[in-house]
Parts: sequence; structure tokens; C-alpha cells
Amino acid sequence: MKISVYNAIDEMRKLTKEKKPFSFSFMSCSESTQESHGIVEVAKAKLGRSDRVEHNHNADIMLNYIDLSNGEQHRMYQPLLMLFNGNAVELT
Repeated sequence: MKISVYNAIDEMRKLTKEKKPFSFSFMSCSESTQESHGIVEVAKAKLGRSDRVEHNHNADIMLNYIDLSNGEQHRMYQPLLMLFNGNAVELT
């Protein structure tokens, strides 16, 4: 089954609010180093607080999350989301 990136993010927000974890994967990308380290798979996560920091001009397309396997906070670019709970994600 395929899901739009917007629906996937809405579902992530819903599950986080319900305190239920979810899984997802995305293509890594570092704007500062212009590098990718391939696909990142997160087996159990919840969303973190969004930061609308003025120095991050991409804050509106970033997704903050907490990897529940180690408690670490990370962020990713929303358009690079590939899978959500086993469903392919489309940019539509």
C-alpha cells in the first residue's frame, strides 16, 4: 500500500499523541556536508518537538523524531521519507 508523505506525517503525529511508536525509513542527507549515508531505518520512534529556529531555513520541511531504541533525537527532511509502518511513501 502507498501513502502520501502528508498522510504519513499526520499519522505520525496522531500515533505520537496516542503514545504509540511507529517505524519509518528515509534517505539520509546532510546539507552542511553535502553527503548521504544511505537509507536510515528507524524501528521504533515518536515525533519530537518541531523547532522553528530562525537559522535553519529548512525548518518547515524538517521532521524531528526520537529513536526509542536509544533515546536519541534526530531530524530528517520530510520529502526524503520512504517508508512508514511498512507502507511506501509518495511525494504527492
